Amino acid sequence: MYVTNGKGLSCVGQLIVTGKKSADIQFIKGTEKTHIRKFEINLAVGLSRDNAFETLLRQSVEMGISKIIPVSFENSTLSTTIFNSRIDRFERILETAVEQTRAPFIPEIMPLHTPPELINENFFQKGFLFHEDASLFPSGEDFNSICKPLILIGPEGGITEGEVELLSEGGFLLRRLPGNILKVDTACLSASTIVSYNLSIN
Repeated sequence: MYVTNGKGLSCVGQLIVTGKKSADIQFIKGTEKTHIRKFEINLAVGLSRDNAFETLLRQSVEMGISKIIPVSFENSTLSTTIFNSRIDRFERILETAVEQTRAPFIPEIMPLHTPPELINENFFQKGFLFHEDASLFPSGEDFNSICKPLILIGPEGGITEGEVELLSEGGFLLRRLPGNILKVDTACLSASTIVSYNLSIN
C-alpha cells in the first residue's frame, strides 16, 4: 500500500493484521522517496456550492496545489457557517484523492479569508486575479523570478467592481482565461494549468 506524510515523503508499506480490531503497517525498505516542490502554487477561491468546491479539491491534489484559501466575497453562494461545518469532510476528500492518485503532497486548507485579509497575507509572492473583464492573458513575463504565486478565482456569483478594484490596488494582477466564461472548478483547473506551465519553463 502507498503511504505518505502529505509533506513530500512517501513509501510502500504492507498491512499486517495484529488483532480483530488492530493492524500495523510494515514499511518496505528501499521504497522511501523524498519529493521536492520546484514551486508552490496557492489557490484562493470564492465560496461556491459544495459540489464545485469538492471537485476543485480533488483537482488540486492532481495539480500539486500547496494551499487552498476559501474567500468570502459579497456574491459567494455558500454561507460561512455551512462551509466551516464541512471542513472535516473537505479534509477527508483530500486524503482520499491522495490515496487514489498517489500524490506526495496534501494541499492545506487555510482558514476562511476576506479580500482585504488576502491582500495582507505573505505566503505568496504575486497574486493573479483571473476575471472575465481583464484585458490581458497571462504571459511568461508575469512569472519571472517567482516560485510562490497565488491564483484567485471568484465565486459563481462573480466579484463586484469594488472587490476587483480593491484587489487590483492591493497588488493583484488582473488576467483572463482563454475561451468562454468557465465554472468555478473548471476555471481553477484551467488557471492552475496555465500557471504551472509558465513556472515550469521559467
